[in-house]
Amino acid sequence: NNIGLSLVKIVRVDAKAKRLHIAAFDLVNGTPVYDIKPVVAWDIPGHHDNQQLQVPSWVSQEDALQKCEFSSRASSELAQLVARGSLAPLYTEANDGAAGAKLALGEVLAQDPRASSKRGSSTDNP
Repeated sequence: NNIGLSLVKIVRVDAKAKRLHIAAFDLVNGTPVYDIKPVVAWDIPGHHDNQQLQVPSWVSQEDALQKCEFSSRASSELAQLVARGSLAPLYTEANDGAAGAKLALGEVLAQDPRASSKRGSSTDNP
């Protein structure tokens, strides 16, 4: 089963519309949410021994790209994929379309998912 776990920030609760507005999450648009649980103090690492949560040094965004640029060819081909319905139902001409797909791709690529030996370079070679 491909099930993940995400810690999110609740921005607002719309009880009338039965909608929970969240931020600071690592989900792809359209990802189903199966369960929502609150974070409780005793679930936070270090709670019982009064230690602060520490993140390993390799978990950082120091190597994140400052920006992600799309060539005109890449933008054009992305628009064609949306027009053909190849990215539906997440990105269609009726919703965010190519702009939304470009934004999502940019967020992923800005994290520079290449091997650490390839990071930091801006060459056209993957």
